[in-house]
Amino acid sequence: MEDSTARWRSVVMAVGSVRYRDQTRPCRDSPNRRQPSNEEAEDDEEIPEQMTGSNEFKLNQGPDDSISAVKFSPSTSQFLLVSSWDSTVRLFDVGANSMRMKYQHLAPVLDCAFYDPTHSWSGGLDNQLKMHDLNTDQDTIVGTHDAPIRCVEYCPEVNVMVTGSWDMSVRLWDPRTPCNAGTFTQPEKVYTLSVAGDRLIVGTAGRRVLVWDLRNMGYVQQRRESSLKYQTRCIRAFPNKQGYVLSSIEGRVAVEYLDPSQEVQKKKYAFKCHRLKENAIEQVYPVNAISFHSIHNTFATGGSDGFVNIWDPFNKKRLCQFHRYPTSIASLAFSNDGSLLAIASSYMQEQGDISHPADAIYIRQVTDAETKPNTALDRALDSQRVEDYEEFGFSGNVGTGSRRDVEHLIVGRRSGCPVLQRRVIQSWIQVLLSEQNLEKHLFSVLCIDFMLEHPHTAPADGAVGVEVEGHQVFWTRDYRPSILVLTTVPPHTDSLGVSTKTKAGLVTEDDPLPF
Repeated sequence: MEDSTARWRSVVMAVGSVRYRDQTRPCRDSPNRRQPSNEEAEDDEEIPEQMTGSNEFKLNQGPDDSISAVKFSPSTSQFLLVSSWDSTVRLFDVGANSMRMKYQHLAPVLDCAFYDPTHSWSGGLDNQLKMHDLNTDQDTIVGTHDAPIRCVEYCPEVNVMVTGSWDMSVRLWDPRTPCNAGTFTQPEKVYTLSVAGDRLIVGTAGRRVLVWDLRNMGYVQQRRESSLKYQTRCIRAFPNKQGYVLSSIEGRVAVEYLDPSQEVQKKKYAFKCHRLKENAIEQVYPVNAISFHSIHNTFATGGSDGFVNIWDPFNKKRLCQFHRYPTSIASLAFSNDGSLLAIASSYMQEQGDISHPADAIYIRQVTDAETKPNTALDRALDSQRVEDYEEFGFSGNVGTGSRRDVEHLIVGRRSGCPVLQRRVIQSWIQVLLSEQNLEKHLFSVLCIDFMLEHPHTAPADGAVGVEVEGHQVFWTRDYRPSILVLTTVPPHTDSLGVSTKTKAGLVTEDDPLPF
C-alpha cells in the first residue's frame, strides 16, 4: 500500500512544480493594492506555533499528512470537514478548536463534502465513495469508481452528489437511497469540478472544460478549452451562478462566464498571480485553491508560494494579501456566512520528497474591508490625486495623493467637529454624487475638510460658506458638537431653469443616518 500511495502522490502532486523564467521587465501581477515589499514578505515567513494574529489561529489535532481539502458546513461556521493523505476525514469544531471525530479510508482521501449538516461524503485512492453519519459515526460505502476519486461535490438545487474520477467519468449519486444515479464519460481524467446552480462545470486533463446540465445529462451543454496555456488546477463557480474562475499550474487565473453570447464573452479575462521576483528571476507558482465569498462574490486564491489573495473580479482588483504561510496553500474554504476562511497550509511535493514545514489548518476571521468589492465612490477616489487640489487651501504632507491620504485628512484628529466621522462623510458624498458629476467628488471632500480646518470662521449665525470652482458649500453649526448640517448648491440649473439643491440633513451621534 505504501508503494502504491507514493506512486499516486507523485502523479497527483508533483505536476505543477515551480516554473522559472527570466524576467527583464517588472513583474506584472493583476491590478492590485497593498502589495507587500520583499522585506515584509520575508518577515511574514516566521509564524508563531498557535496564533498568527488576533484574527487567526491554527487548528489543533490536524492531519498527520498532506491536506487535500477543507470544507465548511453548509449551515454553520462552527464545523469544518478536512480530508487528508493520512487516509482520514476529520470533523473539527472551529469555535472550540478541537477535533470532534474522524473516520478512515483504506487509502489517502482526495476530497470530501457535506451533504447536509450531519452527513459527509468522501473519496480517494481506494476508489470508494463513502457516506458518513456524523451523529452515529457510521460508514456506508455508497459505490466505487474504476480509478481514484478526485472530486466530491453536492448540488442542492438538484439534490445530487457528484463525483469526478481519473477513470474519465463523472458519476451522480442519489443521497436519499443512497445509490448511483448515472455515469457520464468525460474526454480525459477529471481534475476538478464545481456546481453552479443546476449546471456542472468539469475541468479535465488536456485543458478541457465541459459544462453539463444536471437536469439533463444526455448531452454536454458546452465544450470549451481553457483560456490558460497550462494544466488546469482548480475550478470554482460564482455564487451568483453566472460564471466560474479557473486556475492553472502556471500562476494564472481566468474569469469566465457561462452565457455563450458574444456580448457576455467579451467580459472574460485572465491575469497573472502568485509570482515572486528575486534577482531578476520570476518564480511562478501553481494556483492550487479557489474559494468564493458567498455574499460579496469576491474570491480567494491560494498558491504554492504560500500566499492567500482576495480578489474583486468585477473591478479587476486585488483587495488584499495575507501574510505568507509556512508552505503551499493546498485548499481554501469560506464559511457559509463569509466570516471565516479556512486555509490549509500543506506541502504539495512541488520539489519532490524534501524536508518541509508541518501541515496545518489556519482559521482566519475576515472582514468586509478584506472581502467586499469596491464601490463607485472607492474607484473614483482611487483615480484622483490630492495634489491637483492643493489650491483649495490644504497644507501639510499629502503623500502620494491616493484615497488613503484623502481619508487621513478627513478622519484625522479634528477638534472642530468630532461627530463628522468616516461614515457620515461617505454617506453625504453618496447623496452629493447622486446629483453631481462623479468627477467632482473630490473637491467636495476637500471643501468639507477645509471647513473642519477652519471651525472658528463662522459668523454669529453659525453659517459658513465656501466657494470652490463656482460651487457653494454651506455648513451650519449651532455649536452643539453632535449636530451638523451640510447643504450644497451646484452652479447649474436643471432643464426647467430651477436651481438644484441637495440637503444632507441632521446627523447626530446617537441617531441613524437620515439619508
